[in-house]
Amino acid sequence: MTLTRELVMDRERIEALPWLPFDHTPGVAQRVLWHDDTSGSYAGMLRLDKGASIPLHTHRSAAHHVWVLAGTCEIEGTSLTSGSYVFVPAALEHGIHDTGSTGCTLFYLYLPADRD
Repeated sequence: MTLTRELVMDRERIEALPWLPFDHTPGVAQRVLWHDDTSGSYAGMLRLDKGASIPLHTHRSAAHHVWVLAGTCEIEGTSLTSGSYVFVPAALEHGIHDTGSTGCTLFYLYLPADRD
């Protein structure tokens, strides 16, 4: 992929992006900030409503980087709050569970080595 200029998104531009349903998972929405059609890579935000979960799943050849922006969630049996970071290597079964009183918001990178 050849970029001719960087992508800069201020708060207003990000907040103007729609929250879209995430993978038919009730109570979970995503805001896609960037997507590379060639590699299948994504950068985005996930919002889990109070008590919502993304069930256990794996990606054969894609890694995740996840930062907790707000709220409290559990990933890999660890309770995480705002400012926490998680790396999920390819092929590791993982899920996300909101455990706070108001839901949680995460920033993520989805980076496939190959399409899966």
